[in-house]
Amino acid sequence: MPSTGNFMNENHSEVIKVSNLSAGYGNEVVLRNVSFSIFESEIVTILGTSGCGKSTLLKCLVGLLEPISGNILIFGHDVVKAGFTNEVRLKTGVLFQASGLIGSFSVFDNVALPLRENTNWPESWIRDLVYLKLEMVRLADAARLMPSELSGGMKKRAGLARALVLDPPLLFCDEPLAGLDPVTASEIDELLLELNQNLNITLVVVTHELASIERISDRCIMLDQDVKGILAMGTVEELKKPDQPLKVRNFFGRHEKIKSKNGEKSV
Repeated sequence: MPSTGNFMNENHSEVIKVSNLSAGYGNEVVLRNVSFSIFESEIVTILGTSGCGKSTLLKCLVGLLEPISGNILIFGHDVVKAGFTNEVRLKTGVLFQASGLIGSFSVFDNVALPLRENTNWPESWIRDLVYLKLEMVRLADAARLMPSELSGGMKKRAGLARALVLDPPLLFCDEPLAGLDPVTASEIDELLLELNQNLNITLVVVTHELASIERISDRCIMLDQDVKGILAMGTVEELKKPDQPLKVRNFFGRHEKIKSKNGEKSV
C-alpha cells in the first residue's frame, strides 16, 4: 500500500479526500477510480509524463472540470455534489501555469482584485495587504508595472501574490516553474517552501520538474496514462527504491542517465 508520509501519523487533518474519481472529456476517460488524501501543511506534487492526467486531476480539484464519477472533499465539503461554495473558494488559491494576470491591470491591481471582489474593505486596507503580499514574494518594487513589463519569474511571483492575498490555507500550483531558467525556478521553489513552513499552507503542485519534485515534496502522486490513474505514491525516497515499477524508476533516474551520458559518475 502506498505510503501517506508522516502527516497521517502526526494526526494532521485531512484537507483533501478524493474517492474513486473518474474524469475525462467526452467519451475519453483520462482518470479512472483515483483515490488519495492530502493532509494539512503537506506539500504534495502531482507528477508524471505528458498525457498522464495531471492537468485533468487539477481541473477537477479546482472546479474547472466536473468528474464523471467519484467524490472530492475539500475541508470536508463535497465539492462534486454541492459545488464549490464561496466558503471553499475563499480557502483555496490557484497559481496558474501562465500566471493568469490581467494584461490591462497593473501588478498592484491584479493582486488587489480578489480583495475588491470578495470584501468591502476600504482601499487603504487593501493597499496595505497588497503590498504585504508583494513584499512576501519580493515584488513590492514592481507594484505599478504592467504584466507586459515583467519577466517570466516576476509574472509567477505576481500570480503567487494574487493567489495568496485572501490568506487561503490551501494553494494549488499548476506547473509553477514552466518556462523559467534554473536559478529563477529555484527561487520559486524557495518561496513555496517558505509559505509552507512559515504559514502552514498546504500545497498541491502539478509539475514534471524533477529537481523541484526532489526539493519541495513531502509526498508525490505519480499518474500514468496506461493505468489511467495512480502508478505510485509516496515520498521521493520511497519512489526511488528499486522495487518500484519501471516507469517510476525511469522517471526518477533521468538525472543519473544525463550525468552518465556526460561522462560523470552515475549515482
